[in-house]
Amino acid sequence: MFKKLLLIVVSLCTVLLVCNITIGNTDPYFNKQWGMQNDNYSIHAKKMWSNIDNNKNTILVAIVDTGIDFNHPELSNVQWLNSREKVNGIDDDNNGYIDDTNGWNFTNSSCNTMDYIDTIKENSHGTAVAGIIAAQKNGIGIQGVFCDNNIKLVSLKILQSNNASAKFPRLIKAIQYAESCGARICNISNCVYTNDAKLRSLIQSSQMLFVVSAGNDGKNLDNLSGYIGSYHLNNLITVAAVDSTGILYSFSNYGNNCIDIAAPGINIYTTTAGNDYDYVTGTSFAAPFVSGVAALLLRENPDLNSADLKRIILDKAIKNKHISHYINEGRLLDGRCCNIVK
Repeated sequence: MFKKLLLIVVSLCTVLLVCNITIGNTDPYFNKQWGMQNDNYSIHAKKMWSNIDNNKNTILVAIVDTGIDFNHPELSNVQWLNSREKVNGIDDDNNGYIDDTNGWNFTNSSCNTMDYIDTIKENSHGTAVAGIIAAQKNGIGIQGVFCDNNIKLVSLKILQSNNASAKFPRLIKAIQYAESCGARICNISNCVYTNDAKLRSLIQSSQMLFVVSAGNDGKNLDNLSGYIGSYHLNNLITVAAVDSTGILYSFSNYGNNCIDIAAPGINIYTTTAGNDYDYVTGTSFAAPFVSGVAALLLRENPDLNSADLKRIILDKAIKNKHISHYINEGRLLDGRCCNIVK
């Protein structure tokens, strides 16, 4: 009888550990995640989590990147499942993609969305982005911004590795796929330069909130056109990167008109393909902080639309004097915006 009772207690604790981000201690590597702490230039994650209701609303986030290693223990519980599709060589849901149970690989037209595994950990770009957004609170490793399993990630692979350039047609198809499967947030942590009106129109007409990285060219986007991050749309947030002292990353693109907000993006400890972790740097890793906060905000307030999400995130941002000449109003992401609207 005692053994049965002990098993029940242990099982219950395990469920709570996975499903409730406000219970218990943080995971063992949390102290390596400066961007999550409660200091001046982090997102104040613990304070953000302390007022989360832990409701059961499930939020779909599309990650348009190099793929995701869902074999990683931090991410195995957050893989989106297309319940209308079976692995049988048939397009069961008639969406034009065969066996797309978890997303799609637009680089080779297959259902294999596995990330690129390499000794250079930054090359497993999509897995790093995914970990920042949704690494689970499970007693090992790190915690993502949205660290319980009420988030599901749709892996849309448009890049072979971090060194590849995003192809415009792939991006168009990935956005269309994300929209069709019901994603509410679309994270695009790669640079796409194009003046094609179709992309802008597609984003503008979407119900999703787009979170895009500013890019790592050290350029003023206010003087450039044709980059997705320079669109002025009420459902798109462009994100620059700061370090732990609140200083703009030296290679981060900037622009008082184009760049909406900054977030931690230097020496970010996160998941990498092959069940590993590493430090990564760049605006690519600032954007997912915003995506994670937006997803939590949406879970707490499911009736918000994409324009509402953007407005709240920007209105409740910290004003950082170090970046006021580079970022619109010197905005720095504050995760406590999740606690504002109920």
